[in-house]
Amino acid sequence: MGNLIYQDQKVFLAHYNLTANISTVALSETRDALDDTTLGSNTKSNFPGLCNVTFSFEGLFDPSTGYDQALSSQIGLQGKPFSILQSTSAGGIAHFLNAMLADYTPFAGTVGEMARFSAGGVTAKGSSAPSNLIRGQVLFWSENFTTSANGTAINLGAVSTSQRLYGAVHVFGHSSTQHTVFPIITSAASSAASSSQWTTVISFSTFSALGSSMLSCTGNITDTWYRLQHTTATSSASTGISAVAVLGIY
Repeated sequence: MGNLIYQDQKVFLAHYNLTANISTVALSETRDALDDTTLGSNTKSNFPGLCNVTFSFEGLFDPSTGYDQALSSQIGLQGKPFSILQSTSAGGIAHFLNAMLADYTPFAGTVGEMARFSAGGVTAKGSSAPSNLIRGQVLFWSENFTTSANGTAINLGAVSTSQRLYGAVHVFGHSSTQHTVFPIITSAASSAASSSQWTTVISFSTFSALGSSMLSCTGNITDTWYRLQHTTATSSASTGISAVAVLGIY
């Protein structure tokens, strides 16, 4: 089997890039075991119950960065995407979910140790993004774009009628009101399809500041290729927008 060395992953909560502030991250998915043992049985049996998804992360306390205020402001807010990317390359593995940050310990430690912080959360239900853990792919990554463009196409596969397509966007860098971005996810039968052959499947809200969103659409999508298309209203500012998008089928 192959080994994964955890050193260059990216972690996002809402519009916050936590990568440089944390040293540990964990994602867990469990299912309740409901006792359905009956009389006459000599072995306990169980029936599968509800699925439970949790996440946690921790890092070294650093008063010079803004993560403390960022995490404090996210406690109890429902429907904020949480994403873990194994790379920034299009097609790389990504896990993401519609999240709620449930706990935050801003300062912990003992004398002689490095001060640490920790936080954790759970899935949250939303009208357009139900509470599932999605295993998908990186659709888009850029730390500074100022013009409209199409991202790299990825082959995610078709979406059946019993499935949904999920997408999440984190706009984690924005030069004030100098730029506005309109991201949409489009699909086509091949990566070489002409512009007119790409069909919009998910449309995100306009971002004129830092922000995030997780949306989904129904299945019965026969196309297998997807890309992020962003229309950007630009100004003369040299610093643009930083954003990441992930996509998956559940």
